[in-house]
Amino acid sequence: MKIRRNNSLSRKIVLTIVAFVSICIVVAALMLTNNMKESMIKSTIRDEQARLEQVTQAIDKTNEVCNLASEIIKQSVKINQYMELLCNGKDMEIMEKLDFYQKELISIENMTNSNPYLYQVRIYVNSEKASEKAPSIYRYQRMNNMSWAKEYHDGEWKLDYTDTVFPEYIATGPKHLAGLISVVTQAGGQEMYTIECITYMTNLFPDLYEDSDTSWSAFFGDDGNLYYKASNSNTWNQAIEEIQEKTGSDTNVIYTEIDGKHVILAYQYVPLLGGTYVHLVSMEEAFSEFYRSLIPYGIILILILMAFVIFSIVAVRVIMQRFYRMYDVMTRIQGGELDLTLPEEGNDEITKLSSEINRMLARIQELNQDNLDRQLRAKNAQIKSLQNQINAHFMYNVLESIKMMAEIEEKYDISDAITSLGKMLRYSMKWMTGTVTVEEEITYISNYLKLLNLRFDYEIYLSLNIPEEISHMQIPKMLLQPLVENSIYHGMKVKEGKTGTLYLTAYKNEDEVIIKVSDTGTGMSQEQ
Repeated sequence: MKIRRNNSLSRKIVLTIVAFVSICIVVAALMLTNNMKESMIKSTIRDEQARLEQVTQAIDKTNEVCNLASEIIKQSVKINQYMELLCNGKDMEIMEKLDFYQKELISIENMTNSNPYLYQVRIYVNSEKASEKAPSIYRYQRMNNMSWAKEYHDGEWKLDYTDTVFPEYIATGPKHLAGLISVVTQAGGQEMYTIECITYMTNLFPDLYEDSDTSWSAFFGDDGNLYYKASNSNTWNQAIEEIQEKTGSDTNVIYTEIDGKHVILAYQYVPLLGGTYVHLVSMEEAFSEFYRSLIPYGIILILILMAFVIFSIVAVRVIMQRFYRMYDVMTRIQGGELDLTLPEEGNDEITKLSSEINRMLARIQELNQDNLDRQLRAKNAQIKSLQNQINAHFMYNVLESIKMMAEIEEKYDISDAITSLGKMLRYSMKWMTGTVTVEEEITYISNYLKLLNLRFDYEIYLSLNIPEEISHMQIPKMLLQPLVENSIYHGMKVKEGKTGTLYLTAYKNEDEVIIKVSDTGTGMSQEQ
C-alpha cells in the first residue's frame, strides 16, 4: 500500500528557516537604514553647528570692521575740529577745506573701498553750513531721508534698509543694507555728528536672502521685525509662526518637523543685533535620495533571499528523505499493521528514534491490556460515585420528610434543627471545589452552633465582625470549623444556666488577612 503524504513538515521547516532569515535580514536592514539615517541627521546637525559658528564669525568680523571705521573717525582730530566748527555756525576757508577733503575724506573713502565688508562710511553733520561731499559728508536733512533716522541710538545696528540718502534714486539704490550708527556729541550733550558705517546684510548673514525649498534663513528681531527673503513661492515663508514657536532664545540645533516635513532647525541668539538668527534645512529631499539609493541594495537582498529559499528547499528534502520513509512505516502501523518494524540504518538521531519505536511496538500488547484494566477501574469508580450520589440524595430526601413531619406537628425547633443539619450535610458532601467564601464557611459554623445548642443546657452565641470585602474572599473549605470546635470543647467552659459568646473577627494587616476566633470561656491553664 502506497502512503500519500503532503510533505507539510518539510514546508514548515523551509518556511521557518526562510521566515527567520527574512526577519533577521529585515531587522538588520532596518537597523542599518536607521543608523545611516541618523548618521545623515547628525552630519547635517554638525554642518549647521559649523554654519552657526561661521555666522558668528561673520557678525563679529563685520561689527569689528564697522567699529574700527567709526573709531578712526572719532579719533581724528581734524574731523572733530571741523565738525565742531560747523556746529558753532562757522566754516573753514576754501583752501583749508580743500586740504581737508583731499586728506581726511579721501582716507575715509580709501578705507571704504579697500575693505570688502564696507559699503560706505558716512558722516552726517548737525549743521546747515556744512558742505555736502558725497559719499562721505551729508547734512542731517539728508540723514532724515534714511528709514532708520526716526529713532536711533549710539552703537545701535540698523538692519535691512535701502540706501535712500538721495530719494530720487530709491529705485536704483542698493537694498538689504545694515548700518552701525555712532553718535558724537559736544561737551553740552548736543549731537555734533552721526557716523553710519554701512555694510551688506549678506556680510552679517551670508545666506539670508537665498530662495530655496531645501534651506531657509531668517533673522527674528526682538522688536518684532522679521528679516528674510520675501517670496510667495517659498513654502517655508508660510510656516514662519510654527518656526518661531520651535525657536528658543539660546543657541541650538534640533531635528524636528515643521509643516509636516522633517527639518534640521538651527537657531542662535545674537545679542549684538538684538534678535535670533534661524537657518532651516529640509531633510525631505535628502531622505528621498537616500531611500532611492537603497533600491538596488533591496533588489540584491531579494535575489539573495530567493536563492536561499531554493537552497533551503533542496537541502531539507535531502535531509528529510529517511524521515519520510520512517513516516510511511509509522502510518501503516497506525492502520493496524503491528507486525512491522522500522529500519535501523546509520548512527544518527533518526536511527535512535527508530530503535525506540521498535521497542515501543514490542510493548503495545502490554499497554493495550493495561489500558483495558484502567478503563475497567474507571467504570467501577463511576458506578461507586453514582451510588454515593444516590445515597446522599436519599439522606436529603429523608431529612426533608422528617422536617415536613415536624412542621405538621408544629415542632418548629425540630424543623429548624433538621434544616441546619441538612445544610451542614450538603456543605460537607460538596467537594466539587476545595475553596469557599468566608461567608459560606460562617454559614456552616452558624448551622453547627444551632445543632450544638440543642445538646447543652446553655446557649452559645456567635458574634461576627467581618468586613464586606473579606466576606467574599476565597478560603480553603473547613478552615474555620476546627478552630470553632476546639474553642467550644477546650476553651469555653460555661456554667449551667449561663450563656457564652464565640467571636469571629477579620481584618486586613498590610498584605495579609487575619481571621481571629475567640470566646468568653474560662480558657485553660498554661500546663493544660
